[in-house]
Amino acid sequence: SRHIHTVADTYYGQYYCDYPELDVPITKEYNCFSHRFDLSRQSWFYQLIRNKILDQGYVSFNCDSSRVPSPEFAGLTPTEMFELGFQKCNNIFKEEHEQIKDCIPYQNFVDTGDLTHWVLSSKFSIVLETFFHDNRIKTFSEKIFRCLQLPRAWVVYTTQGGVQYLRDIGFDVLDDIVDHSYDLVEDPIRRQVTMLEQIKVLIGQDISVSRCLEASRHNKNLLCKLHKNWWVNMQKDFNIAAQKLIAL
Repeated sequence: SRHIHTVADTYYGQYYCDYPELDVPITKEYNCFSHRFDLSRQSWFYQLIRNKILDQGYVSFNCDSSRVPSPEFAGLTPTEMFELGFQKCNNIFKEEHEQIKDCIPYQNFVDTGDLTHWVLSSKFSIVLETFFHDNRIKTFSEKIFRCLQLPRAWVVYTTQGGVQYLRDIGFDVLDDIVDHSYDLVEDPIRRQVTMLEQIKVLIGQDISVSRCLEASRHNKNLLCKLHKNWWVNMQKDFNIAAQKLIAL
């Protein structure tokens, strides 16, 4: 616990981006992007197959090997990592594994380097955050801040209370459209199951684009304000760290 650092809200201003309000038609129910290999992300991929919704979304599971979950995965190809991940702790998904193992790495859309188009082409986003392993920590990446600024709904798999933290900062998390009660679930597996129930609800739901646009404008304005101050906190913390090093 001594390594946990509470980051000032203004730090999140570094994720501000003036996304254009493009008129992109919605052609899929959702999107779910996974670049690097991770055992939890692998279980999410299997769950999309098990719930028979894989083809309803723009989905990637690239099994990037630049960062591996443990040394035993080092040097393996994406297919080999996928097989070892199944054997190690995802073998409850035997049927799903047999169905998809020859399609790894998986991607059912053309990635041009900018995922914005595919987010806008989806009714909502399933965001698998970078960090979701320790409920004592709240941390976010470009993944959720991209969705906050685009006029589409979203759910996010992060540590318990992550959505509440975004709420507390002042972001519009579309509570009138999305049931974020999964955010209250302590156990990560139960949180995943609860999220999947909400995902299935959203797939059959008519979501107001104008309401999502209202939220995205609010969130973009908030991040713009935070953007003007985040470097002040960064400089302050850098100076404190430098003084501590000098004193050693």
